[in-house]
Parts: sequence; structure tokens; C-alpha cells
Amino acid sequence: MTRPIEPSINSQQHYETLLAEVYDWMQGGWGDRVQQSRELFKALVVKPASTGTGAGAVDLGAGTGYQAIPLAELGFTVTAVDASAAMLTQLEDHLDEEAKPESASPDTGSIRTVVADICQFAKNRLEPAELVVCMGDTLSHLESHQHVATLIDDLNRCQPADGRIILGFRDGSQPLVGDNRFLPVRSDDDRIFTCFIEEVDEQTVRVHDVVHTKVDGGFVQNISSYRKIRLTSDWVVEQLAAASYRKPEVTTEMGMTIISART
Repeated sequence: MTRPIEPSINSQQHYETLLAEVYDWMQGGWGDRVQQSRELFKALVVKPASTGTGAGAVDLGAGTGYQAIPLAELGFTVTAVDASAAMLTQLEDHLDEEAKPESASPDTGSIRTVVADICQFAKNRLEPAELVVCMGDTLSHLESHQHVATLIDDLNRCQPADGRIILGFRDGSQPLVGDNRFLPVRSDDDRIFTCFIEEVDEQTVRVHDVVHTKVDGGFVQNISSYRKIRLTSDWVVEQLAAASYRKPEVTTEMGMTIISART
């Protein structure tokens, strides 16, 4: 049985119609991914500039909270922004699960969720943000490279002196060819997730996600595809410099490029 989804949808629609429901599962489990972010922020020495709560942080493309919750634990007041209402609803559900008296710290910050296009949010934001993070390949979901450059410039304008930005994305400098374009994401007895990467041109790929879910003893196939732009570390570092960010540090974590820079 096949239930195809319109292939020309954008990334927001792709998440709403297919990925939101299986996102934490395909990432290996929500708790494990949150712990990985805790360890990453520890390695990057991420902490509020001042002691206590109240330091502002913005998590763009927050999803179900992999970054937002660890940042709140560190004492930041976090604004979690995502275009997918379904993903942010799951973040709020996780917040309810985490909000237990025995697990709360006196220095734990707060989280508010905002359903919005991240480019429009950055353009219209007025409050300063000591820290901005944009992880999970969110940047490659934007409309174009110019949108990425404009976003980075807008973010610099809303950060104070010695503010910090941390970007995460999958480096696309080495195109996938042949059988390497077929990526087994995750599988168990009830679900199989496979991804196919179609090279469109030097700057663009189309991602085809195929999810088989067991229903009544058989598998139902859902297919969705969307366009992504190809980003490279060198290009992103150039855009940070053009927006007056300084001291870029580039690392790799679980196949993702992580760039940290200062205003």
C-alpha cells in the first residue's frame, strides 16, 4: 500500500506531513539526542555571561528541544523558534515531562516556543540575544544561499558585543554518488526509514524520505521529498566574517559541522 505525498512541498510541509511524527525515533531517541547536546555545549564551554538566570538565547529550528532544554539547564532564558507547530508541541510535551521538582535546578532558565519562519523572526526581532544556536541542518532548509547570508547578518544585528552564534549543518562539499545516495536512516520491527539524495545542481539537492510503517501485518509506505541547499564550511565561515562575526571555530560532531563565532 502506498500513500505518496506531493513531491514539491517545502521543508516545513515535509516536517508537518511526515517527519514530525517520527523525528525523535529516527534520531535514535529524544533523551540520547538531548544528552549529546549537553555534551557538545560542555565541550564548547557554552554558559551565560553572567551568573544566575535571565541571559537570552535563541534556538532557531528548535524542533523537539534537543538544544533548547540543555540551554535552559545552563541558565539561559530560551526562545525556541520553529516553523513546525507539531515539532514545538512535542518540545512542550517534553518540557512537561522534564519539569519535576527533584530534577529542577535553582539556576534553570525558561523556554518559550514561537511558531515562525526563522528568517522572518530574525529580521523582526528587537530583543538582544546573548547566544544564538541554529543546529540540525536547519540552515540547509532555507530557500537559498542568499537567505542564509541575510539570516546571519540579521542575527548579528540583534546580538550584543561579545555575543555568540553556534551553527550546525551537514557539509555538502563532497556530493554523494552512486549507491551512496541511498541512506538507511533507522529501522525496527515496526518501521523502516530510508533516505535517497538526488543531486539537482552544484548548489541544490532533493531529499526523498521513504518511511514504511507496519499496519495490520503489512507495511504502509509514505514518501515525501523536499529541496535543500548545499552548504560548505568555508562558505558559511565567509558569511560569518561578512556579517562581522569573529573568531570562528570549526569542529565536527556526529557527521555534522559545528561553527562557533563571536560578535
